[in-house]
Amino acid sequence: MRFEPVVKPRTGRCRSVSISRVPQKLEVDLAELFLELVSGADMVKFAKNGSDVTTAAVKLARAYTGRDLVAICGDQPVFFH
Repeated sequence: MRFEPVVKPRTGRCRSVSISRVPQKLEVDLAELFLELVSGADMVKFAKNGSDVTTAAVKLARAYTGRDLVAICGDQPVFFH
């Protein structure tokens, strides 16, 4: 395998990590470290992809503002900058 020096060490770690919705010890440890390092942070939430994070941000913005509509760029929905 061409990328074996990179892939092999991570393969073992991936096999030992659960993908359940219950926070794992590593997630809790990382969240606590993040909160120690970032003074303005009150909470940490991990997500599996950008789509989930975007959906959560829209829901949060709607709840905070009380508005239902969201502005989007209709001509170019994906930005690669």
